[in-house]
Amino acid sequence: MLSPKGNHLEPVRGLTVELFALEGKEIQRDTHVWIMGREPDQWHIEYKDKSYSVARHLVVECPVPRPLIEQLRTLDGCFGLSESAFDEVLIDRDNYYIFMRCKQHGKLFLDDTRGTSVWYSRLIYVGDLGNSSYDHVWSKFHDISDDMLNYMCVAF
Repeated sequence: MLSPKGNHLEPVRGLTVELFALEGKEIQRDTHVWIMGREPDQWHIEYKDKSYSVARHLVVECPVPRPLIEQLRTLDGCFGLSESAFDEVLIDRDNYYIFMRCKQHGKLFLDDTRGTSVWYSRLIYVGDLGNSSYDHVWSKFHDISDDMLNYMCVAF
């Protein structure tokens, strides 16, 4: 939050964290909005040049801080360990990602290279593939913003 002014804020970027509707149109999770003000139980947001009031649980302020390694280790104790704790399962050199399985628990992780002019990587907990392909799982996680990954508490 930049600077509170009573119930109004300097505009702050927000992120939708649940699916909801505005004027009959579905607003997907992981959509950026502007938070213009607040009440105890709602945000006043701007989306596509229109103003709306929505329940506070639908939107969070950005940037969403990265989860602590201790929080991530509740998913799998191997979060934050060196590469020697993992076996590489699949390397995709065209899309710059690696699927790894932790040796201790057998859970699947995605090392996803992201960015445009500056590249960086995020280690994302996948668990297991279920009936999905590696490409499908990579595409799903690669399309999620860093703020949403942080909110979901699945990436370091």
